[in-house]
Amino acid sequence: METENKTFICHKCGGTVIITENQNLASCPSCNSLIPLPYFMTTSDPKINSETFNNMLNRVNKASEYNIEGQFHRAFNLYDKLIKNYYNLQIEDYYPYFGKLLSQFGVIYNLNDKLQYELVCLNILDEPVTVNENYLKMMELADANTKEIIHHIANEIDQYQKHIQKEIIDISSSDVTLLVDTSDSNPKALEDLELAKTIQHKFSEKQVKITVTEDLFKNGLSYEFSKEIYAIDNLSSHLVVISSNFEHLNNNLFRHVWMNYYSSSELKSTINERMFIICDEQENIDSLPINTLRFYKTSDLEKLCFDLNKSAKFIRKDNEKVLNSAPQHEELFELLNNQEFEKVKEILYEKIDTVPMDYVEWWLLYLTKHNIANEVELKNKVINPIESYYFRKCYLYAPRSIKRKLHEYYFNTINQNLVVDEKYENEVKKIQKSYFKKEIAKLILSGLFVLLVTLTCFWTLTFSSLTSAIFIIALNGIAYGILFKRIYNILNVGRVPGTIQTDIEKQHYYQQIRKALDPKQAALFLPNYFTKRNKKRVLVIVAICLISTLSFVIKDIIVKVQNNNLTYYYVFNEVVITGGYGDEIVIPEFIDGREVVKIANKAFYGNVNLKSITISEGVEEIGSLAFSNCSNLEYVKVPSTINRVRNTPFTGSNKIKNFVYDGNIITYTKFLGENYKQEMLDITFEEYSETK
Repeated sequence: METENKTFICHKCGGTVIITENQNLASCPSCNSLIPLPYFMTTSDPKINSETFNNMLNRVNKASEYNIEGQFHRAFNLYDKLIKNYYNLQIEDYYPYFGKLLSQFGVIYNLNDKLQYELVCLNILDEPVTVNENYLKMMELADANTKEIIHHIANEIDQYQKHIQKEIIDISSSDVTLLVDTSDSNPKALEDLELAKTIQHKFSEKQVKITVTEDLFKNGLSYEFSKEIYAIDNLSSHLVVISSNFEHLNNNLFRHVWMNYYSSSELKSTINERMFIICDEQENIDSLPINTLRFYKTSDLEKLCFDLNKSAKFIRKDNEKVLNSAPQHEELFELLNNQEFEKVKEILYEKIDTVPMDYVEWWLLYLTKHNIANEVELKNKVINPIESYYFRKCYLYAPRSIKRKLHEYYFNTINQNLVVDEKYENEVKKIQKSYFKKEIAKLILSGLFVLLVTLTCFWTLTFSSLTSAIFIIALNGIAYGILFKRIYNILNVGRVPGTIQTDIEKQHYYQQIRKALDPKQAALFLPNYFTKRNKKRVLVIVAICLISTLSFVIKDIIVKVQNNNLTYYYVFNEVVITGGYGDEIVIPEFIDGREVVKIANKAFYGNVNLKSITISEGVEEIGSLAFSNCSNLEYVKVPSTINRVRNTPFTGSNKIKNFVYDGNIITYTKFLGENYKQEMLDITFEEYSETK
C-alpha cells in the first residue's frame, strides 16, 4: 500500500499521532513519548490492501482507547483478533503481543502533579514480565530499537509489581472487604458509608474481621490505588460492593476492581458465594458484565448479613481443603519430619533448575533453610519471615486462602520476635525516665505559669472591659498553649501512626524501630513504660490549672451579673468605671470586694439615655468630660469623698435640674464649667453653701 498520512492513537495519553512515512517508531506530540508502531503501518506489503489496513487500524486504535478507559478485557480481545488478521495474511507482528501485555497487566499512564505520564499497573500478576509469553513473543519479532523501548516498559512494570508485592505483606488480611462508593457522583455516599459501618458493627461480635475501604478513587489512579486493589484481591475472602449510584457502579475502573477480584479467585465455582453487590437500582443490574454475582437492596441488610455469615463458614471449610490437598508433596513432608533437611534441599534444588515450583515447594525450602521439622518448631522458632527469599516466593505463588494463612503466621512471628535484648530495653527505659523527668519539671513550671496568669487575672483583670477580656484570652492562650505542648511531649512518646490499627501491626512497627535505631534514637518511638504514672501527673496538674481558671471565670461572671449595667477594669485592689448602660445608674462603693476610686475620662460622654447618676461614697476622682454632653441627664449625686475633678466633667449636660454634693473641696464651677449659671437656669443645689 502506498505511503499516506495515517492517524494513530498513542497508547499512553490517547493523543493523535500522524504517520507520514514508513517508520517503526513515532513521537507523540501530546506527551512527547516515543511509541512503537504496528507492522501494517510501517510497510508497503502488497498483502495489506486499503480495506485490510483500515480494518486493522480501527482495531488498534479502538484497543488503545479501551486500555486507556480501563476496559482491558475488550482491548485484549481486539489484539487477539489482530493476531488472527496477521495469521490469515501469513504475517507476524510484535505489536498485538505488546498490546496484549499492556492489557494483561492493566497498564494505564496517569498524569502526575509534575504533568508527566507515569505508569500505573491495575493487574498485579504473580509472574515477572520477562517470562510472560506475550513479552517473549514480541521480543522475538521486534527490531532492535523497538526491543529497547519494550524492555524499558517491561522493567517499569516489574519494578512496580515488586514494590506492590513487597508492601502487601504488611497489610493484614480480612474476612470481608466492604468497598464503598464515596465519590461525589454518588448522591447517597454518606448513607452508603453508614450502611458499611452498620454491617461492620453487626459482625463485630462474630469474630469476623471486616475492612471498610472508601475513597478508592479519591486520589485517582496511583500507586496507592493499585496496592488497595491488590490487597482486596489477595487478602479478602469476601468482597461487598456498596454503591447507590448505578452509573458509578458501571464505571470501567470501579467495575475493574471486582472483575479483577473475580478473575483472581482460585475457585471460580464459588465466586457467587464470595462477591456481593448492594445497589438500589436493581432494574439496571442486568447490564453488568457478570451475572453470577449476588445483588441486594439496602433494605436487604439482614439477608446480606445472614448470607455473609453462611458464606464465611463455607469459605473456611474450602480453605482447609486447599491446605490439605497436596499429596504430591507427602514424601517431602515425611523427609522433613524425619529432619532430613539436606535430602529435601537436594530434591528441591534439582527441581528449581528444571520446572517452575509451586508455593508448597517454596514453603518446604523455607522450612529446611531454618531446620524446621514440624509446626511446633515453626511456632517456637524466632525468625523474621519477610527477610527470607523462600518465604517471599511462597507468598508470591500462593492462592488467596494460603496468603491469608501466611499473613497470620507472619504477624504471629513478628509478635513472637518481640523478645528483644534486655540491655537494649533497660537503656530505653533509662533514657525515657530521664526524658520524662525533664518534661515533668517543665510541665510543673508550665502549670505554675498558668496559676500565675490566673492570679494576675484575679488581681487586675475582668471580662467587663473589652481590652481586659482580650488580654485575659491572650494570656491564658499562651499559658495553656505552653502547658499542652508539654503534655503532648509527654503523652506522644510511643504513639504509632494513625494508619496502624491492630495490635500486631503496632508490634511490627515497634520491632522495625528497634532494628533501625539505637536506644537513644528509639526511646521516643517505643512504648511508654511510664504511661500510667505520667498520665496521673498530667491529670493532676491540668485539673489544678482548670479549676483555678474556671473559678476566676465563674467569679467574674457572678460579679458582672451583679453589676451588669457598668463597664470597668481593675488596677490591683481598685476599680475604675469606664462606662455604663441604662437611664438610672448607681456607681457602687465596691465591686468584687475592690474599692471603686475613679470614673475614667469620657466614661459616659454623650450618653443620651442617661437621666440619673448616683456616685456612692468612696469614689475619689471623676475624669475629664466623664459626663459631658449627656443631653438628658437631670439628676446628679456626688459624694463628699470626691477630691479630684478633671476638666469640668459635666460640661454640656445642660438639662441637670438637681445636683447633690455635700462636700466642700470642689467648686461647682469645676463640676459644671464657668458658665453653668447662664446655661442651667433651673438648676437646684442641695446643701449649697455661699462659699462655693
